[in-house]
Amino acid sequence: MCTRPLLFLWSFFLNPKIYMVNIMPQKELSSAVVIRSMQQKYHIPPEHSLLLQETRELPSFLDPSWITPLPLVDLLKPSDSIVPAFHPYSRFHHDYLYRRYAMILPYSTYCTLEENVANYILLHIMDKPDISDKLDTSDTSDTSDISDTSDTSDNPHKSKIPKISKIPDPYLYIFQNEEWLWDESVLSFFTTEEKQAVDTTLLVDLDAEPELHPRVHHRLFFLDNKGRPIL
Repeated sequence: MCTRPLLFLWSFFLNPKIYMVNIMPQKELSSAVVIRSMQQKYHIPPEHSLLLQETRELPSFLDPSWITPLPLVDLLKPSDSIVPAFHPYSRFHHDYLYRRYAMILPYSTYCTLEENVANYILLHIMDKPDISDKLDTSDTSDTSDISDTSDTSDNPHKSKIPKISKIPDPYLYIFQNEEWLWDESVLSFFTTEEKQAVDTTLLVDLDAEPELHPRVHHRLFFLDNKGRPIL
């Protein structure tokens, strides 16, 4: 009788806690549609939909009522850690993928920003509710959450079957550039176990100049061929 709730809990731990998606600069309206669809599909509320804002103003195509801006300037806090001069991951990200940052930020400042972004995301990954928060054992008389209608009146284990309460909502991180999704970026600060809690979706603009793209879980390709949008 305990098999189903245990399987349910196992699937909970396998579900991502963090979703990441980028914005296509030349296809902003299409990006907004995808972001909104992800919020609805994964039941992500506005307060858990965080835009890492790199510009002074919010992008006009994003409705401020269903996102929460997180200005990157707020994460430019001093760090006590020593930044190695030739850190291979961040150097690649700073000098090659995101060359415009190399023009305005010192390398050590950029690494501090990247690390602070990673730490901010990790806070939501590590904030795992205790198992007692998901299992309500105070009242075991109601087992309506368990889809088994057989008669258990004589089952001595009936009182041990817990009710399963609502699972906390995941988080959605929206990046204004796809470079943040590279393994060499914020994900390089995560452990292997922490990476398993992250699901990445890359929006690819096929009308833009071809370039390297990060490895992600999902890809959506967009092409506007003579006014005929193709997804």
